[in-house]
Amino acid sequence: MPTLSPEDWTRVMRRLAAELSPDRQRRVTLIGGVAMALGYRSRRTTNDADAIIAPDDAPEVLAAAARIAPDFDLPDGWLNQKAIEAGKVLPHTPDIVVLSTPSLVLEVPSAERMLAMKLARGATDSDLLDARVLLQALRQRYTDVEDVWTLIGGFVSLAQRENTRYHLLRQWEDTDESP
Repeated sequence: MPTLSPEDWTRVMRRLAAELSPDRQRRVTLIGGVAMALGYRSRRTTNDADAIIAPDDAPEVLAAAARIAPDFDLPDGWLNQKAIEAGKVLPHTPDIVVLSTPSLVLEVPSAERMLAMKLARGATDSDLLDARVLLQALRQRYTDVEDVWTLIGGFVSLAQRENTRYHLLRQWEDTDESP
């Protein structure tokens, strides 16, 4: 199973768009490693794409993804909605378009929303590495951790707020110590 670079993911997503009929645009919000690669130029690689797809578009988009999987040696279900199905992501309006074709619009959440998701999950090293990339970008605009918490706290479910705030404070400290 390959691990694709950001450039590879751009090719995959363009091929996905080409596989869909140009009769209308379908909207897909990327929320995982591919969102980090395409939206935030993270060099992290991944072998699947976590997404939020409108219920009316999901069957068609997921079928097209399955058809192109062999072209890129991708596993079955490489494009998936597991995070949303597991209730780990609060649905929201995406903020940044990373690809727009007649058949497909790919979007990623803002850095604030992505940071909230990554910190709320905080389950893996890759989540925390992604959070660091996002936090470093936000620290160019915000110098106080409380300002960042005010921005991201509302994107986190009440049940996850304490854990998310803990991860934010830890990441803030870690970026203070980074060269």
